[in-house]
Amino acid sequence: METYENHEYKLLQGITDLYGGVDMRDVLLLSCQHLLGPQLRMFELFLRAGLKPENCIIAGKNYSTNHGVRKDLERLGCVVAPWSEGFEAQVAFDDWFARRLDEFLTVELMMRDMRSIRMIIVLDDGGHMHEAAVKFFGRDPRLAGVEQTSSGYNRIMTTGIAFENEHMVARTPYKQFEEAPYIGICGMSRILAHLRARGKTDPNILVLGLGTIGRQIAGRLFVLEKKRGVAADIHFDDDDHKNIRLRDFGANHLLVADGRIIGHADAMARLSEFDVIIGATGYPSIPEGDLDRLHPEVSLISMSSSDREFPALRFRKPGDLVHSDCYNGKRCLVNAGFPITFSGVRHEVRPIEIELTMAQLYACVLDLAGKGKVANLPNLSLALAQAHDIWQAEC
Repeated sequence: METYENHEYKLLQGITDLYGGVDMRDVLLLSCQHLLGPQLRMFELFLRAGLKPENCIIAGKNYSTNHGVRKDLERLGCVVAPWSEGFEAQVAFDDWFARRLDEFLTVELMMRDMRSIRMIIVLDDGGHMHEAAVKFFGRDPRLAGVEQTSSGYNRIMTTGIAFENEHMVARTPYKQFEEAPYIGICGMSRILAHLRARGKTDPNILVLGLGTIGRQIAGRLFVLEKKRGVAADIHFDDDDHKNIRLRDFGANHLLVADGRIIGHADAMARLSEFDVIIGATGYPSIPEGDLDRLHPEVSLISMSSSDREFPALRFRKPGDLVHSDCYNGKRCLVNAGFPITFSGVRHEVRPIEIELTMAQLYACVLDLAGKGKVANLPNLSLALAQAHDIWQAEC
């Protein structure tokens, strides 16, 4: 198995060269991230840019934290939430994480002298850190944020933070169209491995959600793998709206022509037909009250953040691990309800396949840290375009 320890991270180095005048010594970084190999490299470079380790406060998500990376960050002196690998099987992740995050920041920030801090930058995945930061700092003009998920952006919009769209990484074409296929390939390989392990040789599959990742999975399952099944978009039931919205996205015109896309109401009415349901909506896609209507040996597989796609607490039991397959009778909640693309390893995909997203996050933070202090701050759009060019050459 490849370790990727010799990966050079040329994209991140290119961003470092562009933003060489940025000094982060007076920055407080509040970060919620997947703690994996590429993220470790990004944090190392923040420290090289002057960020004080004690001002690098990090909360890892339990389902996407690698133990070795967490330890490496602690050795660097970063303040890492001690529960980043914790798991309470019978508590929903979002509630558990928000409570733990508030407690963690209370301890870390209540006695901190903020007079020497010029900027408070939130580097987030999911919006939880933004919500917590607003509780502590209110509308402090020093507060700024970077977010890498659409669900996180929606969460942020409810906080009242003055969020600059150029620092919303999830909506960049790079993340939408360059990274997504690699996430789709990773998810696809793990979905197929699960089907083999359960002996599902000819499953009838439902994909719920046709956003960036849902389209990747539906296209690969139904067009490339020729599997039985359909996909549904939870926001559209009207055929005209559905077709107008979906026909120009990648393989979806093939799915439409083949009758593979159905309305959400139709999907809900036919739940018992599907012995595999893949959730990619970002929301609770199967209400708890519908659990008994599911196929008696269904596999529920998430491709979105957190554990909110399915009624996880009806499956998980005390002692289950964060990457356990959990059962209610013969119904299986795969990976404890968390996205199947995370398994606890240091590199879930090849570093080059995720490095473009890391370069965007890294550049956004340096852009914010340099505003008002660096006279010749690089143009963020041009910096990201240059990173993209390097990425294409590397791939």
